[in-house]
Amino acid sequence: MWLTVCPLCLQQLLKMCEEMKQREAELEKSVEDKQQLESQVQSLKEGLESLKKTRIPQLETSPRDDRGSEESADQVNLETSPQDDRGSEESADQVSEATALEVVSCSQEKESLPPEKIPSSPVYSEREALLVGIISTFLHVHPFGASIEYIFSYLQQLDTKINTGQVGALLGRLPCTFRQELTGVGASLEKRWKFCGFEGIKTT
Repeated sequence: MWLTVCPLCLQQLLKMCEEMKQREAELEKSVEDKQQLESQVQSLKEGLESLKKTRIPQLETSPRDDRGSEESADQVNLETSPQDDRGSEESADQVSEATALEVVSCSQEKESLPPEKIPSSPVYSEREALLVGIISTFLHVHPFGASIEYIFSYLQQLDTKINTGQVGALLGRLPCTFRQELTGVGASLEKRWKFCGFEGIKTT
């Protein structure tokens, strides 16, 4: 006799079987996780006990070691401190002697050095320096030169207190800047001053 099974019921049975298998798998997994946790807890307990056993002897021996190290350090300091003091005093004396010798040598060198020679300037004042600049400008626009009277007449328009002797003396003290030349023939000979600063800068 054949039994007829409803297809819908068959699907429900299959679904229930699958759910049962999934629950069994989850249960097995939870059991394994629980066992792993228990083993980890046990290992942690064992580690703590071993740490306690090793820590207590170290704590008992450390105060003795500290006292011994302090005593040895005190002995070393007592033995070395007098020597260090003597060494520092000797080094300080040596440094002071060296500095004293340096000061004496420097003072002797300064005394032995000859006095510095201040080069004499042909221009005695700022007024003469201004005159040199003005005359140089004047002669620069007169490339063939100009007589002392011509230069004096030009300067007198700027400074009424100046005289010919001052101008001639100033020009004569600057041979690298001004040069006097004779021009003309016979009775028409004339002394003229020329600006030669561009040539004189190469020789000074």
